[in-house]
Amino acid sequence: MTYADWIEENTKLAGKRFRFSGYDYQRDIVNDLSRDLSVIKPSQVGATELQVRKFLSFLVRNRGTAGIFTLPNEKMYKKLSKARVKPLITSTQAFNVSGFGDKPTRSVDLY
Repeated sequence: MTYADWIEENTKLAGKRFRFSGYDYQRDIVNDLSRDLSVIKPSQVGATELQVRKFLSFLVRNRGTAGIFTLPNEKMYKKLSKARVKPLITSTQAFNVSGFGDKPTRSVDLY
């Protein structure tokens, strides 16, 4: 299963299954696992949302892997964490498996 297919199958946006419809080019970005990926984009096309989904999907599908998703400043990281990352994690069962019998982590610093 490709990463794009996995994201569509396992994640939601605003309570509905996430789809690439209307943004079909994003499938290629998500499925590209090259070490370096450069994307030139206009503002407000959902690229940050897309990269968060790709990043979290990679971590879930590659158990035992850790990752760091960086943003330019603390204000942006807090906004993204609250508005995009937390809702994505809490609405996606695949991101709620702790593996240790405990409740999943709900810390903004660990998201």
